[in-house]
Amino acid sequence: MRQMRQTCLLLAAALGTAVLLEAQGAGCGLGVRWSESENGIAGDWVRRGNSDVFDATWPGVRSVLTMTLTGNQLRIHRRDAGNQQVDYTAVIGPDGKTVTGTARVLPPVPAGWPTQPFAFQATIQCGEKPAPPPPSTPLDLGGTLVVVHPNVCVAIWTRTRPGVYDAVTVCQGPGNTSSREVLSVESNDGRSVVISRPKYGRYRGTLSTDRKTITGTCDWSGCTPGFDWTAYVDRDWRNSPPLK
Repeated sequence: MRQMRQTCLLLAAALGTAVLLEAQGAGCGLGVRWSESENGIAGDWVRRGNSDVFDATWPGVRSVLTMTLTGNQLRIHRRDAGNQQVDYTAVIGPDGKTVTGTARVLPPVPAGWPTQPFAFQATIQCGEKPAPPPPSTPLDLGGTLVVVHPNVCVAIWTRTRPGVYDAVTVCQGPGNTSSREVLSVESNDGRSVVISRPKYGRYRGTLSTDRKTITGTCDWSGCTPGFDWTAYVDRDWRNSPPLK
């Protein structure tokens, strides 16, 4: 009896390993895009390069998803533009492309949203993984950058050494807040700009052909979609566009 039990356990372990290997071999990990459905609503999830972050959209809803894949087990954290959060747990099927699982809206649950866990399913779309970008190097843009954030903030960045700026941000509104930080500016092609802000995360932007302006948005899991900004290179802050 004991030998039979051990044999069954070995067979179960071998079967589980075979299923996992099949999923890994047939699939493409997190893929490049997911077609998802929950509560009869279709969602479109697009992966950011080779990262574990996806930009997700449903009718009237935009979110940022952060995924953790262990074998064929998935954990997904979702943060909507309005800061509502949802946790997903799922399994990738033997074909490596079919995902099934459950989702749970984290409190406080808005009116009209499910208060109990609900099922969701998705199909992973494979594609060629983008080649890794060339290594980034410090981008030296001059002595001063004037950065205008949407509606409320202006920042003055003063160059202290190539690619490193001392930034002072002033925001209009209740309390007229201000802050100070040191940030770095890098690029891997001379046009695509990555700005690292220790307090907040990354900003991504594009340098204009005349090297006078940078336009971009934020790039971290909690950033608000549509958070656009513009930086003016070596421009007197007094001549910058006024706050709206």
